Amino acid sequence: MLHALTGKLSLSATEVTAKIKEVTDSIEDYEKVEQTTSFEEGATQTFSPSRIWFKRPHFYRVESTHPSWGRTAVIMRGSEGLTIMEKSRQATWLKMSDKLRGQMDLGFADTLKTLAADKSSRLLGTEYIEGRPALHLQFTEQVSNKGEMTTHLWMDKETWMPLVTEWYDVEGRLVQRKIVRELRLNQGLPDSLFELSIPEGYVVTDKRQEELQPMAEISWEEAASRLGCAPYRLQMGLENEPLKAKNQWVMVSPERGALLSQYTELGKPFPKLMIT
Repeated sequence: MLHALTGKLSLSATEVTAKIKEVTDSIEDYEKVEQTTSFEEGATQTFSPSRIWFKRPHFYRVESTHPSWGRTAVIMRGSEGLTIMEKSRQATWLKMSDKLRGQMDLGFADTLKTLAADKSSRLLGTEYIEGRPALHLQFTEQVSNKGEMTTHLWMDKETWMPLVTEWYDVEGRLVQRKIVRELRLNQGLPDSLFELSIPEGYVVTDKRQEELQPMAEISWEEAASRLGCAPYRLQMGLENEPLKAKNQWVMVSPERGALLSQYTELGKPFPKLMIT
């Protein structure tokens, strides 16, 4: 991929780092509209688009509409933030750890690293998405006794931002597609877009005494130790096939956290069931 971007056949670690910094430093702010369509179980469902804004150093805002929750806004400014749920007229103050906040920045290289984990990858060429030249990348994951699962990514050649991502199951069926419908860069977004203000008449909850941490993957044994009891554990799926399980711990304070267990059918890219 870097060869396609730089024209060099090989790059040192220093050159790779310099290239990533060059791309990251070129973006002061962005605004994008993302839309997700699900194709699972023979049904097509297109979700309401999300609008996302980012501005250096640590300003972030996302607005979306959920069928049950209605319009929701999440606004982060530094380490503090707000979630605003319009339908229920509820607002919650949040505080985010430095580590979690860092994951909301321009981590496009980290996104690629996550996509490529445990997968082989290859470059399929350059194509145009909404008028933007994009590198078409394919990631392939081997599934034991099942075959291969693939993910296709069309990445903006200039900014490395994902423009289209498609996930396929082991049968080659398209499961989900995420498309960036609009992308605007370096507009000079005003700070007022990220104001932490609550409309009148909202019920307010303050959770800033608990600093949100990134989720960490843990074993069943560690989960039992933290919970003080053995967690619920599902062994088989609906068709009596083994399920792939992953446990993640969400820490909100040194004394308190929550366990999220995700169960995925072999050959499927997304969890079938999540238990907290």
